[in-house]
Amino acid sequence: MSDEGGAGSNKARLLGGARNDLTRAAAAGIVMLAAAALLWSAALPAWASVAVVAGLAVAFLARAVATGQIAGHTPADWPLLAMLLLLPVGLWASPDLAVTLPRSYALIAAAAFFWAAAALSDHPWLRFSGWALLLAGLAMALAVIAATPLTGSGIGVIAAMQRLLDPLAQAIRGPLPFLHATRFNPNLSGQLLAVFLAPAVALALVGAGNAPGGRLLRLAAAGLSLVLGLLLLLTQSRGALLGVAVALPVMTLLASRRWLALWLPLGLAALGGAVLLLRQSPQVPAALRTALLADGGGVTTTAQGRVELWSRALYLMQDFPFTGVGLGMPQRVIDLLYPLFTVVSGSQWLHVHNTYLQIGSEMGIPGLIALAALLLALGAALVRQARRRPAGGYRGLALGLLGSLIVFAAHGLVDAPLASPKLMVLFFGLMGLMAAVAASDGVAEQVGEFGAQEQPAAPVAEPAQQPGARGR
Repeated sequence: MSDEGGAGSNKARLLGGARNDLTRAAAAGIVMLAAAALLWSAALPAWASVAVVAGLAVAFLARAVATGQIAGHTPADWPLLAMLLLLPVGLWASPDLAVTLPRSYALIAAAAFFWAAAALSDHPWLRFSGWALLLAGLAMALAVIAATPLTGSGIGVIAAMQRLLDPLAQAIRGPLPFLHATRFNPNLSGQLLAVFLAPAVALALVGAGNAPGGRLLRLAAAGLSLVLGLLLLLTQSRGALLGVAVALPVMTLLASRRWLALWLPLGLAALGGAVLLLRQSPQVPAALRTALLADGGGVTTTAQGRVELWSRALYLMQDFPFTGVGLGMPQRVIDLLYPLFTVVSGSQWLHVHNTYLQIGSEMGIPGLIALAALLLALGAALVRQARRRPAGGYRGLALGLLGSLIVFAAHGLVDAPLASPKLMVLFFGLMGLMAAVAASDGVAEQVGEFGAQEQPAAPVAEPAQQPGARGR
């Protein structure tokens, strides 16, 4: 009877845990759906957007009451909360609320996605996140093929590869007409590919522990890594390639110090080759200056134009250090107060092509500090997770997501994806997954029959020995 009662109690506990997990997942999904509506706030009645924000605030406060703390659930909570608290300041400073208010709603939606994803740190479904990242990377690859003008820039091999992809691109555009041939620019596509390339490489090298289909997952990750790498070369995005060049050595060296035998000779050979080339060919620096600093063209097509744009963003940070000029406002204020000289007539630009200068000019130096603190906190947490665990567990995910973070941070030196509301939500949701993986203690890896976490079985007590039995 006691055994039957114990089995029934254990089954009831598993069922209760499964229901709790489903409830939490449903709550996270509802929060994400509500937050997604804010991306189209311009098309909604004003009261609807306010109601969504109020609902998200109630959910945030309910979580604080349930857990007994307002923030601190993840290392990035306080920096993200600081960015949200700066939004009223930006609205006050903005010269055009019609532009800044929708961007503010987008940042609120991004924060909601972050916390909804981060709340799943001990959820059993977290072990499926490796497969989710691979599927997202595959979807991104197909979207890039269909919607990015990969012309090859006159390079024979790249142009030939593009011609091979043209039939596939046309087949994708058929049922998805919004993915027209020029929907994405190559720099943006390169960053998105690189962000998903890093987890694919890490999962191929390290695996994802007890994730379903472990060996199959590694094979799929290896294949996707090859596809994403080739597409990245097709985009010719120098910022994305720089991010990958930094992320891969960091990831592999954290996985095993044996990779030092590969990266150290490669680094020395590259450095020696560069020095030798510069000494033997004095015209190389002049050729680079001609290619990168050519006069004329749009402000974003030459290094000269971007440097000038960055200088204007620094002017904004000097003149509006504490408030910024409001989300979405740098272009208008720069055109008005600090006119550019390298922009030809009709040239268009939407941001300052630097994530940190964009946030600093929009939200002031406090906003820049908050963003830097958010990235550093996530990076440190992922490094701790990657170094703490032996092979398996969530170590592969931690390494891969750390690589994604490095790609985002490095490419942010030459581009500003957070200026796009939809990309802001995408990247903050990915950062929420980083926080979840970094905070996970691995209990979600063991999943029982009903999907809830398995509880360790109680030890069976040995029968008591009779007096004198030991001596018999």
